Amino acid sequence: MSQSTQELGTLVETDEQGGDRDSYEIVVAEDDAFMMAIVREVLERDGFRIVAEARDADEALEAALRHRPHVMLLEVDLPGDGIAASQAIRSQIPEARIAMLAGFSAEDDVFRAIDAGANGYLLKSTAQGRLPSALKAVARGETALPRAVTERLVREMRAAQSAQRTPEHGGVNRALRYLPRFLKHFYRRVRARMPVSAAWSSARHRMRAYR
Repeated sequence: MSQSTQELGTLVETDEQGGDRDSYEIVVAEDDAFMMAIVREVLERDGFRIVAEARDADEALEAALRHRPHVMLLEVDLPGDGIAASQAIRSQIPEARIAMLAGFSAEDDVFRAIDAGANGYLLKSTAQGRLPSALKAVARGETALPRAVTERLVREMRAAQSAQRTPEHGGVNRALRYLPRFLKHFYRRVRARMPVSAAWSSARHRMRAYR
């Protein structure tokens, strides 16, 4: 993880599930020993308690069922498919809070992860100081997305705002103010098992009603 690269996008409130706590229990699923060591050091330094480490999708599911941690961090390319593991975990533990860890931000993978029930998508290039705060946010019921995805959301909202802008609407600043509401609508539809493309269209349609 780079100390200087900051690829993490906006953290957007989606649920209200408790506030800050002194420590968080976490399961980390990562098959690369070097990356696991880095993640372990960063998280333990910030007060996380790693209750289990997993090397593949089956181990991740087993650890989730055994420990019921506050949050899980799953590598996307985990043997057995980290995104499939997320879906399996959420099917058995609907309240699970899951963040995916990836080497790069591919929009298809991001939305596939969301569709599988993940609450966050973090990059290995995320600055070390931001990783714990992002995972704490996910554990609290917020959503962490890569900067590229949040920028796409902002572009979508600006386009929707431009289509109906009047002087009193306040332009882009007003559109940005509604970003949390836009995402909240989107994630609610995804969690109701609506396909990602349909949930995105629904959220865009909802934007037209924001006055």
